[in-house]
Amino acid sequence: MKTAYTKWFVTSIAASALMSCAQDSGSSGTDSELNKESGRLSKYDVNAFPLNKLVCDPLGGGGGGPQTPENGLKATLFYKASNMPQYTNVMDYINNTVKSEQTLFFNKINVPTRMFTEGFPLKTGGKISDDTGQSLVEYFALKFETVLQLTTTDEEGDYEIALLSDDGTILKIKDQTDSWETLVNNNFVTPTRMGCSSRVIRMTRDKKIPLELFYYQGPRHHIANMLIWRKSLTAGHDQDCNKSGNSYFFDPNNNSNPLAWIGMTQRGWKVIEEGNFLLPSSNISSNVSLPEQNYNACFEGQIPKINDFKVDNITQSSITISWTTDIPATDQALVIQTATGEKTLTLSDNMLRTNHTVQITGLSLATTYRIQGISISEDLGKGISGALEVTTLGGFQ
Repeated sequence: MKTAYTKWFVTSIAASALMSCAQDSGSSGTDSELNKESGRLSKYDVNAFPLNKLVCDPLGGGGGGPQTPENGLKATLFYKASNMPQYTNVMDYINNTVKSEQTLFFNKINVPTRMFTEGFPLKTGGKISDDTGQSLVEYFALKFETVLQLTTTDEEGDYEIALLSDDGTILKIKDQTDSWETLVNNNFVTPTRMGCSSRVIRMTRDKKIPLELFYYQGPRHHIANMLIWRKSLTAGHDQDCNKSGNSYFFDPNNNSNPLAWIGMTQRGWKVIEEGNFLLPSSNISSNVSLPEQNYNACFEGQIPKINDFKVDNITQSSITISWTTDIPATDQALVIQTATGEKTLTLSDNMLRTNHTVQITGLSLATTYRIQGISISEDLGKGISGALEVTTLGGFQ
C-alpha cells in the first residue's frame, strides 16, 4: 500500500505541476494565457517537443513517416562551435561540443552515401544554424535513442548488426545485463565504412532491446549512416566488414545507386525498418491521466483546419489572437519579432478545443511581430495558420 500511495502522490503532483506550467511564461518572456473554454486533456504533451525546435527525418531515411506515435528514433544534436577544435572521435563531440535545443526524430537509419548540403530543416521553417549563423552541414554529432524489436513479419532467431557510416559511429545495446554494451565500434575518420557487430543477438517476438547510436559527421560533402542487419549464426565474418570507400557501397554522384550494396542484399543484409524501432513510454502509472512526454512528434494525424484567425486586442505589451478549428485541438502562438527574427512559442495547457484564444504578453513597446496560430489534434495532426503582422502600441497611446 505504501508503494501504491507514493506512486499516486507523485503522479498527482506531476499532473498539478503540468497544468500550472501551462500558465507560466513561454521562452524569451512571451506568455500564453489559458483559454477558458472547457475541453479535454490531450494524450500528448505538445510542450515536450515545440514545433519551432522540431526536425523530422532530416537526412531522408525513406518511408512514409513513423507508423505510430510510438515508433521511431529520437536524436539529440551536438555541434562544434567556431572556437572549438575539429574532433575525430564521436564521443568527443557528444561530451565537448554544443548541445542543440532542437529535437530530431528519425523513422529509421537509412542514409546511403550521398552529398550533404541541405542541413536540418525545422518544422516551422528555416534550418538549424551553427554559432556563426550558417546552416549546419558539418562537424556535428547525433545521439539516437530507441528500443529495438521484431515486427510481426520478422523471423525469430540470431541477428548480426552492422553500420555503414561516414564518419564515425558507435552502437550500444542493453541486452544480457542492465549495462550498456558496445556492439559495433565504427568510430573512425573515414569514407563510408562497414563496421560489423562483435556478436550476434538473439531476437524473439516479445524481446525489446534498448539501443543507443552515436554518429558524427566531420567535414562537409559526403555523408552516410545506415543501420542494417541479417539473420546469421556468427558475426563479423562478412566479406565487406571493415571495407571502406565513398564509391564502394553506393555511387554518391549518381543518386546513391547501389554498388557493393547489391551483393550485400543478396547475402541477406537489409535496412532495419521503421516498425523495428520503438520509443520508450514516459508514463509510469495508470492511476492518473498524464500527457505522454516521450512520443514521435513527427507523426502526422488528422490536421486541424484553422479558420477565422484574427487579432482581438493589442496593447503596449500584449497581443490577443483567436481562431477556430474544425476538430478539437490544442492552441499555441508562434511569435517572430520581425526586426531580429527571434522565434518564441507559447506554452499550451494541452486541452483539446475548437475555439481558441491566446493572449501573448511580455512584448516590447511599439514593436512589430509576425504571429501564427498552431493547433495540434489528438492524433498529432499539426495545423499552422497564415501569418499576421501586428505592432504593439506606442508609449503615448
